[in-house]
Amino acid sequence: MMTSRLLRLAAAVLVYGGVALSLPERSDATRQEEPVRAATAPQADRVLWTESGRWTRNLHVRSSRVDGGGVRRVYDRLRGSTSALVPSPDGRQVAFVTCCRDVRPLLVVAPTTGGPALAPLADHPELEGVRGLGWSPDGQRLAFTALVAEGEDLVASLWTVRLDGSDLEHVLTVGDVLGEEPLGLTGETTAWTRAGIFYTQGDALRLARDGTSEVVMRRVHGVSTSMDGRWLVLQRQRGLVSQTWVARTDLSRARKVLQWDLDGSRWAYRGVVANRDGSRLLAQRQDVRAGGPHHWIAWDTTNGPRSHEVLPVPEDTSVVAWQ
Repeated sequence: MMTSRLLRLAAAVLVYGGVALSLPERSDATRQEEPVRAATAPQADRVLWTESGRWTRNLHVRSSRVDGGGVRRVYDRLRGSTSALVPSPDGRQVAFVTCCRDVRPLLVVAPTTGGPALAPLADHPELEGVRGLGWSPDGQRLAFTALVAEGEDLVASLWTVRLDGSDLEHVLTVGDVLGEEPLGLTGETTAWTRAGIFYTQGDALRLARDGTSEVVMRRVHGVSTSMDGRWLVLQRQRGLVSQTWVARTDLSRARKVLQWDLDGSRWAYRGVVANRDGSRLLAQRQDVRAGGPHHWIAWDTTNGPRSHEVLPVPEDTSVVAWQ
């Protein structure tokens, strides 16, 4: 039998999660082969990914060099899943949320080459439905959104916390997710910069600072940052046209670096993230016309996806990140 907490979370998912934009499911089509080139990113760079599993069946996080060697076990937990992996600014740790049982930690921080993991919210059972992770510029704290039950209301707020769970701070209240107006918190990550904390709500990019927030860009449904904190990666949507933009953290030098039409383009992309300095991007790509499999690819930001290289990451992996 589901607990009252799980019932609240199940109801909240419908409005708190927003509308997910994903690739078309065409796994029964014939596989389309293409030449695979070895990735040439510096050997110091690594990638993180989750091994495949049925929804909440398991959660296995791995890391490796970009060339596929040096695989390390980062985290293992039965009956769990995650929607994003967020490396720390120095690349030594990765943070992620877990779904969907009361008995597992809501938020995990693990060394990217393996070792004991931290559970920063273990002593804060009042927080539920965590998502929207982002590291502080100094790598000492995490920002996130979470739900708190207040009587009949289920209130979403932006919080920060130290990795050991201390100094939990309330940044601002977003609103009641079960109210008449859905909040539409669409992003799986936030971007904590020296200017403030960027997050997405509805179709807008917002900047939280000094206990308030303001809209700084429209038609944005996802935001992340390069590990060095110099670049934002923005996921934008206009009708069926999806775009990826990059911009400085003050929103200067904003430019479109990727575009595809969900109803006409050959290629569709998901999970676009930047490497350490924003010079390269990584994404899951699918040939939607032929219904081909998913490949994880990387390319030079200035040259576009035509310069891509296929990464030696399992094709059915659902979440990948640079480290």
